[in-house]
Amino acid sequence: MNLEGSTIRTNLSLSRADYSGDGLQVWILSDGELQRLDQQIQKLPGTEPVSRPRIQTASGVPASFFVGQTVLLDGLNQAVGLSLQCLPRLHQDSIDFTSTLAFTEAVAERTNAPGSGFAETPASIRTNLAVRSRVQIPKGSGVFILSLGARRSEDQATALMISPTCQ
Repeated sequence: MNLEGSTIRTNLSLSRADYSGDGLQVWILSDGELQRLDQQIQKLPGTEPVSRPRIQTASGVPASFFVGQTVLLDGLNQAVGLSLQCLPRLHQDSIDFTSTLAFTEAVAERTNAPGSGFAETPASIRTNLAVRSRVQIPKGSGVFILSLGARRSEDQATALMISPTCQ
């Protein structure tokens, strides 16, 4: 989700982060807390849900997904969007979740197109979130990641919720 940074800091009742550094904050929350937080975020002005992808895998089996598009930039096709590579390992009371997350977007440049006025074309790719982590998630819990770093100058934040389910 893309969020207005000042809105999220003032309107959400988040406890102290379990991890904080370089514009990144991480909370391990119960499933109920994560659902309440999701509902709060949905009601905030300036909230833009990017995607709600799901993935299914098993303990010790790597999995990945990509949700996005391909844009032509400097003559090359570039993928922009949300990508996840993960390796879950189930334990009796927790999930050891190793992952690489990235969320990128194309930044448009306005150019003067002959005969048609102005056109917007991708000029660069901005990385809003790039995290490689290993988190031990207690069963019945999930992870909320908030990144203020890459987009701090625009007062925007990128948030990600990971809600694993064991069956």
